[in-house]
Amino acid sequence: MDTTFLQSMLPRPFLVTHVTRDGDAFGQDEKADQVYIPRSLTLKFPVNVGDIVKCKVVKNTGHANVDRCPWKAYFINVDTAASEVPDLVEDEPQVIPEELIIRELSSVEMMSTADVAELLGADTNYARPLLEKMHKQRLVVRADIYTSAGQTKASRSVWAAADVFIPLNPEFHDE
Repeated sequence: MDTTFLQSMLPRPFLVTHVTRDGDAFGQDEKADQVYIPRSLTLKFPVNVGDIVKCKVVKNTGHANVDRCPWKAYFINVDTAASEVPDLVEDEPQVIPEELIIRELSSVEMMSTADVAELLGADTNYARPLLEKMHKQRLVVRADIYTSAGQTKASRSVWAAADVFIPLNPEFHDE
């Protein structure tokens, strides 16, 4: 029995991993399945990177990268989705991913995005927006590494706990 139709009837939680300038969005569930969220939905229900949204989905047939993004949302619910956060940490399901990241960064000082993804048991498409959200909240700091002059995109990003580099109550003085 093809369960695609049944799957489309049930809302599934997705982490918003990218929002384009045009307003289209992309998300990922706990199985690393990607969903395309069209602009027509994000105009009615604004989403941000790091948000968890419930989506009713259908097979994506109109997008150029169907192999990487097999689902297209036709309904999203932003308000009630927060209670449905996917469990991405298999060994410690009671631990919030942000807390796990901070705890690990405090002991190793810095990690790459790939290292954080491995820690969470997820892929970098989940880890990157979570780290960017933590960066906006000033919980972590980021250093981008460029291996060649003239590069426009960093080869690697390295993350550290913010309190290692930025004191909580900074006192600025010249040394």
